[in-house]
Amino acid sequence: MTDIPEITHQKKISGNKSQLLGWLLFALLVVAVLVSPFSQAPGLLTDVGTCISAMDQSQIGNSPDAFTSFHADPNDLRETVAQPLTWWPRSYGAIPMFVRQMLQAFGGNVNWGTTIQVTVVIFMVIGISGWLLLFRRCVTVDWLPWLGCAFILFRFSHANGYLYDGGEFQFWGVFPWILLLNLRAITSDLCCKGSNNAMATAAGICTALLVLLKYSAGLTCLGIASGWCFVCWRHDVSRHRLLFFFSGAAISSVLILTFGLMPNGNPTTQTTAAQLTPLLWAPGSWLLACSDLESLINRVFIAGDNPILSPLGPFGDGAAGWLSIPLALFFVVMLVSYKSSDKLGEKDEGQRVLLRDVIVVCCCVNVITLTLLLIRGSSIHMDARLIRCASIATLPWILTISVNLIRQKRIRVKSLGWVSLMLFIVGPALYGAATLVDKSLIRSAYAANQTGTSGIRHDLLDTDGNATKFFAELERLTADDRLILIIDPAMQLDLPNSRIFMEHLHLRTNEQLAAKRSYNHLPENGILIAAPSDLIQDGRMDTYMGLFPEPKIVRQDSSSFMPDWELIYIDNP
Repeated sequence: MTDIPEITHQKKISGNKSQLLGWLLFALLVVAVLVSPFSQAPGLLTDVGTCISAMDQSQIGNSPDAFTSFHADPNDLRETVAQPLTWWPRSYGAIPMFVRQMLQAFGGNVNWGTTIQVTVVIFMVIGISGWLLLFRRCVTVDWLPWLGCAFILFRFSHANGYLYDGGEFQFWGVFPWILLLNLRAITSDLCCKGSNNAMATAAGICTALLVLLKYSAGLTCLGIASGWCFVCWRHDVSRHRLLFFFSGAAISSVLILTFGLMPNGNPTTQTTAAQLTPLLWAPGSWLLACSDLESLINRVFIAGDNPILSPLGPFGDGAAGWLSIPLALFFVVMLVSYKSSDKLGEKDEGQRVLLRDVIVVCCCVNVITLTLLLIRGSSIHMDARLIRCASIATLPWILTISVNLIRQKRIRVKSLGWVSLMLFIVGPALYGAATLVDKSLIRSAYAANQTGTSGIRHDLLDTDGNATKFFAELERLTADDRLILIIDPAMQLDLPNSRIFMEHLHLRTNEQLAAKRSYNHLPENGILIAAPSDLIQDGRMDTYMGLFPEPKIVRQDSSSFMPDWELIYIDNP
């Protein structure tokens, strides 16, 4: 009889040591992730680069509107056209601008690079703390620090420290707090009914406002609303409270529409023929998204000159979907084994079950809605990141199932648990750790060569060039009001005084360029095209040059500060 307390005491001490080790490792990883954005200048994805460039032009007085892009008119290259940026929420440019103004208010004369770094760290702190609090509601204290460590290492948790994507990252940071607010409103046991109703209304208001960070967050809003309906039916949550939630959502929706914050045209518009391939991608898409397994699959099976998996979607996307159904079937086998096994040490707490149901319903509605839009032929990429946040929320459930299977005595069931743990958590975490080291230590060695005076890194530039002198050279060559064609919108931040024309030449095939509509009229002072040499070598530049009207004089020169870039001049005869 005396042995039992001793063994129990030893297990408790061992558990405490494991938790302490986990939290120490978690703290070290948080520090490493928060420091990583400052290891080099940040890059900008095309979407956020477009929005910040428009914001920058308004600040220096070259345009009257911070949410309008001014560039040469393709129908008449002599003229400038104003194009409202309605494809992306205003938060893409407005939030970094707000951060920059706050930094300047405290006496810092910061450039855009520092602004983006601080913005990323702010949302890292918001996101990491929010997701940790959400995970705390879902898993036991024994596993919480270790799940936190894996989550910190997942590629999406720190990738924006290297390449900022705007609303995608902002949404990732805010989502867990919105979900926690909704869960608090659903499970609130306050005596004052008015307080319950007020919290439900606030949850509805904040949930609908997520679309101001990213339009695809509308899928998540629909999922959370469906979760409310489900728990009202399944768990007897007050229908009166549900009414207040939808009232709050309606208030936000009216305000958003009244102030014109939604685009006239958006990616849900049908642009291609109906397709059935999303049915192959959908079943396991949430498993691809929850720990960024899709990125790992893309790196192993798709990257390089000889990809193993072919695209499923019309935009050359969705190749990872070929593994979607096998992943889904594997999870079904896991779930069946879990249902038939003994739940060792598991407490079937009411709030935890309710929380799980809200998350599962939200994730399912996200997947189904996105799949229907893809089948319809909407202009949306078959990309698991569009359902990422709801999928991340299922991680505690996946971990719980895996750990329970590992604790079983049967070898087959135990093996399922280990494979699941390695596949969905450990593997993606190790991959994320490798990308963090690569970007923070290896790529940072030459990042300064690609960074202009704006503090933004341009990955299209040569790793052995001099970006600062290169952009100074381009500004000098366009000082006579010569039109300059750039292939990435973020380059405009280092050419603030030049007249710009945008074309993503490096992202187009010869066939796509040949199908483009020809331009009309050359500007009086001609055009300068700055482009990588490989666009000339593979013939794409020759195809593109055919779009400019005749007669024209074309001459070519090499850049003095960017060895693998060419400068092409197009002039009137």
